[in-house]
Amino acid sequence: MSELVLQNQVSGDVYLYDIDLDAAKKNEIIGNKFNDSKDCNAKWNYKAVETIGEALKGAVVETNVIFRTGNIKPVLAGPIPKEIYPLVSRVCGEQEALNEAIAERDVEKIFEVFSNDALVTCNLKDARKLFEEMLENTKEYLTMYKF
Repeated sequence: MSELVLQNQVSGDVYLYDIDLDAAKKNEIIGNKFNDSKDCNAKWNYKAVETIGEALKGAVVETNVIFRTGNIKPVLAGPIPKEIYPLVSRVCGEQEALNEAIAERDVEKIFEVFSNDALVTCNLKDARKLFEEMLENTKEYLTMYKF
């Protein structure tokens, strides 16, 4: 957020979505406090929203841009060509399953997604051990989960 307030030629609305709405609301408060900073060059309106659809409506997300004096223009790729669907369908399915598991706070479902990821090349027993080690090492940040 701090990078945005230092800009002197762009301002706007930032919609914050989190599966934990209270977390999004806390970030809304933090973001809007930047506007009161003496170093603030831009005015951004941070707003927590309840759905990802609200956050993404009309948004351009992680896109390449062309910078010209006084102008920033997104480079839009358009829809995914059907010919590459087979290349992205597995990852899309995994991401959907992960989002669902996170929303349900279901650690076992999260492990299922983790262990089925193409980059996890170890056996199931080692994957479980690695996953549990990662949970243990990050448990202070995962208080919303029971494990």
